[in-house]
Amino acid sequence: GRGASRAAGHRAGRAARLRESAQARLGARFDLRAFHATVLAGGAMPLEVLAEVVDGWVAGAQKAPTAG
Repeated sequence: GRGASRAAGHRAGRAARLRESAQARLGARFDLRAFHATVLAGGAMPLEVLAEVVDGWVAGAQKAPTAG
């Protein structure tokens, strides 16, 4: 019903904000394919856990040497 639809929309919005935050923090280092691979590799998980996964991915990407 309407409640389930609203909850799904809320989760999708929070997930989009995680991507936007990662993109803002990484700038030119942000790789959408790598982001999606990281998010999908964990399977279903609570958004709080997903946020921790994304934070770890961002931290690793920030430490990685830049190409070129």
